Amino acid sequence: MEAVHPGLYDAVMWLPERLALRRWRARLGAAAGLRVVELGAGSGAQLPWYAPGAEVVLVEPDAAMAARAAERARRHGRRVQVVVAPAERLPL
Repeated sequence: MEAVHPGLYDAVMWLPERLALRRWRARLGAAAGLRVVELGAGSGAQLPWYAPGAEVVLVEPDAAMAARAAERARRHGRRVQVVVAPAERLPL
């Protein structure tokens, strides 16, 4: 499933991130705790807001977006597990 180019997504979303989403992401990240499974992780924009040391699993159905999320994790020095799968197919 490929819906959007990850670079285009981040380029288009920078303004909403700056104006509104940043505050929301900070609150969500603070409330997440130390074990996080993010469904529909996209390019990993929420990742910097999770607590340092949190165990994070990013689930994203689009392989290109998942790769972008993994790269963002590396840039932020975060160790995460990235799962390329739709949420409906997770082995839980």
